[in-house]
Amino acid sequence: MSEVGIVIYRKSERSGTLEAEFYHPQTGSGTGEATGGPDEGFVGHYTIRYRYDSGRPDDVRQLEIQRAADHFVLLWKHDDIVRAKGVGRMVGDQLAAGWGDI
Repeated sequence: MSEVGIVIYRKSERSGTLEAEFYHPQTGSGTGEATGGPDEGFVGHYTIRYRYDSGRPDDVRQLEIQRAADHFVLLWKHDDIVRAKGVGRMVGDQLAAGWGDI
């Protein structure tokens, strides 16, 4: 299971922005900020900058969150190529998702 990570997104006080906390056994943990999304809800397209607790250089990705029945599908892209896929559910007012690199 070393290739599976978890991330939690919550709405920021700033419109169209999500705050993230993540953990991945290979790359570590950290926080992130996704911008450019909708004013309401989580579904949309974002640019996200992940910051690692270890001091590793920041990672910038395009994040797409889609609604699929009772869950969410998440895609992380770099240079327009899907690099990771995930699935998530709402937990209170936060979106919790697991993901794997592809």
